[in-house]
Amino acid sequence: EISDNGKYVTLYKTKDEEDLLTQIMAFVNDKDEFRKKAMLAHEYAKTHFSIEKHIHCLGILYREIMNINN
Repeated sequence: EISDNGKYVTLYKTKDEEDLLTQIMAFVNDKDEFRKKAMLAHEYAKTHFSIEKHIHCLGILYREIMNINN
């Protein structure tokens, strides 16, 4: 959920050292691209998982519950 289905993370195959090395080398060779990805991930997380967003969603939930009980 927090990675938006892998969009904001760098994945490698589990127990595959060569794939991990490939991903690390991609980072070493293109740090600017990884910085851009990190900034986008930060904005995504801030937008979708901030305390303000959580409180807003709780408000919606509480209003729905109140409407059901009335």
